[in-house]
Amino acid sequence: MFRLLTIVFLVIAIPAQSASPPLPFGMTLSAKTIRLWNEVTKAYGKPIREEQPPDVSDSGRSVIADDGTPVVQLAADSHDEDHLVHELMHLKLFLEGFPIGAEWALGCDNKREFRLAEWSRMNLNEAIDHWIFYPQIRAMGMTPDQSYVNDLKKMVMSADAASIPARSLAVDYFRAKTMAGQQNLARSVREWCLAGHQAEAVKAGDAMFEILMKQRPASPDQAIETYVACANVLFEDAKGFKFLGWHNMPRGNVQVRLARMLMWSLTPCR
Repeated sequence: MFRLLTIVFLVIAIPAQSASPPLPFGMTLSAKTIRLWNEVTKAYGKPIREEQPPDVSDSGRSVIADDGTPVVQLAADSHDEDHLVHELMHLKLFLEGFPIGAEWALGCDNKREFRLAEWSRMNLNEAIDHWIFYPQIRAMGMTPDQSYVNDLKKMVMSADAASIPARSLAVDYFRAKTMAGQQNLARSVREWCLAGHQAEAVKAGDAMFEILMKQRPASPDQAIETYVACANVLFEDAKGFKFLGWHNMPRGNVQVRLARMLMWSLTPCR
């Protein structure tokens, strides 16, 4: 006698899981960096766009597109958490009113003067902005600008300070002094400069750092005034700098700022 068996197959509906969003630049990131990325995205109200810098010499840049889209540009060899966090911090500062660039009025109206003015902004004004957000990066358990630190260490070990322009050395020494936890690096840069008979570079770097410590800028106005004071030290007897005000511009739902700057020459124009 055969017994009839009834087999019941249970079909359990498993909800389909939504695909995880792609990781920025395809990188594996810490939870803190992902939170920072999401925080910046929410603040702008638009997804962050990932691009390559138009200038191949740039390791990374942060810009705001005309429609208000935040953009992080990273070179192919800079797809790492260090560079990404750095650019996200700049995007945060832009929302707080820190300038995305400058409009220059020049005493000597030529390309050479413009390049010099922009060099001062990129190396001094941005170094001051970095000093403002470095504590946030350290709080994430990261070393700010690790790639720059490594490059500066290599330069101290291999290059002759005597062959490098004094202003460039002064900026590197100043930047090293602004980086918390890098006191040994700052001392190494100082000794390297002095060994190369570049005492003026050390003097300028110390003077600029003293200004920074006295001002301790926290707002856009304080940061730009600190930059002006430092630039007037760095270019003493050659150039003069003055802040003329802000140029506010809407980009989509975002208000961005350019610093209106004056640089004049204390020597005849060339």
